[in-house]
Amino acid sequence: MFLRKLTIVLAFVISFSQVYSQSVDEIINKVLEKRGDVAKYKALNSIIFQGSQMQTGISVPFKLCIKDMNNKVTKYYLESEAMGSKQQMCFNGDSLWAFAGQLQTASAKDVPEDNVKGFIQQISQVRDFSETPLLRYKEKGHKIELSGSVTEDGRDAYTLRFIQKGEQESYLYVDKNNFELFKIAATMKSQDKNGNEIDVDLEMNYSDYKDVNGFTIPHKMVLKMGEFGTIDITLEKVEYNPVIDDAIFNVPKVEKKTE
Repeated sequence: MFLRKLTIVLAFVISFSQVYSQSVDEIINKVLEKRGDVAKYKALNSIIFQGSQMQTGISVPFKLCIKDMNNKVTKYYLESEAMGSKQQMCFNGDSLWAFAGQLQTASAKDVPEDNVKGFIQQISQVRDFSETPLLRYKEKGHKIELSGSVTEDGRDAYTLRFIQKGEQESYLYVDKNNFELFKIAATMKSQDKNGNEIDVDLEMNYSDYKDVNGFTIPHKMVLKMGEFGTIDITLEKVEYNPVIDDAIFNVPKVEKKTE
């Protein structure tokens, strides 16, 4: 299939009381203050991330370009290289395409909406480094409630509970002392190697927060996916509002091989 996905759809939710909402708003505001100026985040039009991804002992360098973030359609381009082989994936609004020795492409209008979202999610996971899910959550129709206080990974933390439109739940862990968002946990539906539906416990752990042009963002993410293994992602360079040539999002022209 053209669209291969284990999507990481982070959820959001449930209605909460006025007393809880005041506490939640305070926590969210402090997290956003810690991350940077909310107005600056909302003004972002483009980002370039560069780093590496480690899975099954193999390090894969990558570059992710995101453009037109404030437009109706945001463009995504991801390139990586593993064992000397370059791979590309892209969504440009009109088409979804991937190239790894062979070009695969599909018109966005001919692909089911959920599959398009899954494809974009697969490309843009690194975006979570920069934009916490707490940003614009009300605009997106999400709600949040304070689930409680816990000790998680040796840290005293607030637990925030989310439910999205699909009513999938996730939990965000916020350090009480410095208001860093350091973990997101969720359970997702997937399939095992035999095609049977299974629940997969997902965990994203954030660390190594650094300041980049006024934005404080984590540079290390460890994604745990149950039996599917663990992915370690490290950011090495981040550019905010760079000039990105639209040509990078175009479907590449592949020369036909002659016999």
